[in-house]
Formats: sequence, structure tokens, C-alpha cells
Amino acid sequence: MASGSDGRIRREILAKVYRIHSQSIRYRAGFEEICDSLNFDVEDVVYHLSRMDDDRLVETKGGLGNPINSVEITAAGIERLDEKGYDTILKDDLRYVILGKLYIHDRENITSSSYGVGRSDILDELDVDEQEFKVNIYYLNQKDLIENKAGDYLEITAQGRNMFEEYRDDGIPIPRSKELTQWAQYSVEKGDEETAFNLFRDIVELAGEEVLVVDPFAQGKLYTEMLCDVPDVVDIKVLCTDQEIDEENREKFNQLSEDRTGGTELRYLDYRSGEWPFHDRLLFVDRSEGWVWGHTFAHSGTKHHTISEMRPVNVESDLEKFDSAWEDAEEVQ
Repeated sequence: MASGSDGRIRREILAKVYRIHSQSIRYRAGFEEICDSLNFDVEDVVYHLSRMDDDRLVETKGGLGNPINSVEITAAGIERLDEKGYDTILKDDLRYVILGKLYIHDRENITSSSYGVGRSDILDELDVDEQEFKVNIYYLNQKDLIENKAGDYLEITAQGRNMFEEYRDDGIPIPRSKELTQWAQYSVEKGDEETAFNLFRDIVELAGEEVLVVDPFAQGKLYTEMLCDVPDVVDIKVLCTDQEIDEENREKFNQLSEDRTGGTELRYLDYRSGEWPFHDRLLFVDRSEGWVWGHTFAHSGTKHHTISEMRPVNVESDLEKFDSAWEDAEEVQ
């Protein structure tokens, strides 16, 4: 059985199907091609592809005694990857541009017979990457917003007209769930320590199991004020460097640890050895939510910086990095 959560394994398989789809003129990916470079058992890949077929994220086809021979990603599958923070065609606006051109052609030719607009005509006019164009056409077709006509022509559908008008007039995105994938970001002005500390409190006080802090210069108010807002039963892990493992910070951390029901642990890496694997200060809650802190936690608000919510795919990646660094780090007794 493959290691990792089922949700993560499923996303990695779905992302591989999408990469094949977006890089090739073929829309169906071969099963062996999907398994290539994925360190999962074949049985696991079959299981998760079957589950995603049930959820209509992909369409699978079998044959010749094999449960799955080929796989095609659906519009819903592309949208799921986008929701989880993966780069897809939904990151830009090409689909709206294509739909808009078909919409205008439809309105201008409402009283005459028309077979739509030729694919090559739209592609030549837009001067965009051909494969990206094809994947956008595929997505719009899957959404039933456009229709393929004879002679390689495209025509907007009734649903396509309605959704384009909603986008044009009211800013409603395609897909509608797209508006839910915007990650929060806050700007903290110099001298506004209160805003930064309040945001930290709002994030950690909802934790149910574990709060993880990554800061090479963890110190002072992180222990005496900020982490005091973590619920008493929730475990706290702080990863820092030897730069801040002095008697004063040890004492403040020990005071934080006293009388807490949840576990509290501080570990450090040698800063000068090049072992520190992070570029940012990070905050994780229950291993499902992550934040990038633009300044040392204890000095939040002493200069202008940002606080940004992490995309799920980056949360997973940095948690792996955290777990590896945590194993290598020295524990403060």
C-alpha cells in the first residue's frame, strides 16, 4: 500500500493525468504512462482512479482483461486541482476570451445561418500556445459551454451564453467555485503589532490537535504572549535555530510549558551549518492549514510585512520538510 493520505495520493494521480493531458494532443492518458514516476502500487492507482471515476473527476476505460487501460480527466477534475492550489488552465483568463469571441460571433450572426467560428481562426487571432488553447477548448466543451461543429468549427451553447453574460456583467467566474480558491493575505503596517498578534490568535485558537511554528529566530513574545492563545489541550511544536537557544528564551519557553495539558516541545538546528531548509517563517494548524509570516513572530508589526495563507499543495510540501527537519533537530530539555 502506498504511503500518505488517500486524499493526497488521489491528488497526485489526478495531477499526473492532468499533466499528460495538458502536454499532449491526446486527451486520454495510458495507464502505464500514469504509473510511470509515481511511487504507488499499481493496485492503489487502480483503486484511486476508480474512486475518482465514481466522483466524475476522471473517465476510465478498461479492456483486454485490464480494469483500466486509459484515463481522461474531466472538467470537474481540472477544477478540483485548481481548488487544491495546483497550476491549471484556470489560473488565467483564456477561457473567457475564447467564450467571448464565440459569444460576439453568435450575436452578430443571429439572423443568418452560421456554422460557428473556425478553431484555427480563433487560434491565429489570439496568438497563444496551441496546446493551452486546445485544453481550454476541451474544458469549455466538457462544461457544455461550447459545441464542436462540422469542419472543425466551434459554436457557443445556450448555457455558454448565460455563463458568459454572468461573468461579463456580474463577475461570476467559471467555474463558480473559482471564487472560493482565493487565499487570504493580510498586510501589517509598521507599528501595528496589535493586528499581527490578533491574527495569530484568531488562527491558533481554532486549533484542535496541533500547532507548529517554524522560525529561525523564535524568541520572546512568541512564548510569553502569542502561543498563550493556543488551546490548553493542543500540542505545540516550535522549530528554530541555535541562534535563539539562550537561557532567557529557554526560561520563557519553560514558563509556557508549565501547567499545559497539551505537549510543548522546542527543537533547533545549527544555523551556520546550512541545515535550515526554510525560506519563510511558517505557522501550521492541525496539519491542514498553513500561513507564511513575513517577519519573525515575536517582532510582528515592528516593520511592514504580509501574512499569507498557504495553498494546500504547499502546506503538504512544507509539512514534509518540517517532519524531516524535526527528526534531525536537537531537543531543548
